Amino acid sequence: MTLEGDFSSEAYVKLSDNIYIVLKSYFAANKRLLFHNSFSQWTLSLLSLGLIVIPLLTITKIPLRFQQNVIDFASVSLAVAVLMFSLLIGASNYSLRGEKMYQAGLELNELNRDMKVFKGNADCMKHYCEFNRRYSDILKRYENVDDIDHVKGEISRIRNKLVPCKLQINYYFLLGREILIYIVALTLEFGFIGLLVTKNV
Repeated sequence: MTLEGDFSSEAYVKLSDNIYIVLKSYFAANKRLLFHNSFSQWTLSLLSLGLIVIPLLTITKIPLRFQQNVIDFASVSLAVAVLMFSLLIGASNYSLRGEKMYQAGLELNELNRDMKVFKGNADCMKHYCEFNRRYSDILKRYENVDDIDHVKGEISRIRNKLVPCKLQINYYFLLGREILIYIVALTLEFGFIGLLVTKNV
């Protein structure tokens, strides 16, 4: 095989590998956005529940740790948090974006299967430009994935091999940053309610 042929085959394989990583990234983005949609809805529901529980505690005979003005301030802060999450869910539109990411993954997966038919063939470069054009068209029609999705795509590419610790740490760091807002909001709410009903001895 000539040097030109080796280069052409390498370019074809590189495009195929890149498409595989990107399609895995889009499927990862789909799962991430659906997770956000579910988690944000649950967080909003639990925060709204706090708006009901806290006033109910004040009209019962349960001894409470804090004075009424502190409880009122907490209730107002919780109401602001509920409003913030409502606006966040509405603006982010996680469900619709997740569906589009999934559709992009399906189209890239179809393209990847088409490329495998010619992978290793001597005339594979005859189809290279067409596959590259289809790849570019798909990327233009859909939203870009986030860094965490790229990392997940890289992890998926490794498959059965040992995943480098640096890549795993990076992924879990980005994942923790994604869910931090939910953990903080729920911790503050349940922490306050727990302190409220646990009166000082």
